[in-house]
Amino acid sequence: MSAVQGDVYGPSTPEPVLQHLVPFDRPVPLSWQTIEGTFTFLLISNVTHQSIGVAAAASSHHADGVMTITLVRDASALDMVSILLAWDESGALATHPSVEVYTCVAFRLEPAPYAGRGHISLDGEDVPYVPIQAEVHASMCRVFGPSLHHRPPPATGAAK
Repeated sequence: MSAVQGDVYGPSTPEPVLQHLVPFDRPVPLSWQTIEGTFTFLLISNVTHQSIGVAAAASSHHADGVMTITLVRDASALDMVSILLAWDESGALATHPSVEVYTCVAFRLEPAPYAGRGHISLDGEDVPYVPIQAEVHASMCRVFGPSLHHRPPPATGAAK
């Protein structure tokens, strides 16, 4: 790989405007769906894959403007092993009877008072056990690179 020196120019992007979120001291809008319960597992993601071959939102795409909420309610350790083993490229995770999948443009997570169990992490980093909210700002970033959808077919036969 060789480096190329140069400049990149583009229009500045205005600050994102919150369209759906309200301050934490106000209740969420009445139009929002509330999902309550004891969650063994909760994943809120705006990417299709969590790693190579692990798709939580296989039918999603990068600029669709939504987050996918994947949750499991009150599952046993054995149930979680079964669920996590089903988590692959196919999106079969969503077909497990204990798994619920929703899409949203914004969310607020209000954890129950901490009772010594559970933790919250953002992008793999533990964060304080407090309410969290986020909103999608679709198409705010453009990534340039080789197309992943239009790759040339692999060469057939061995070189001689």
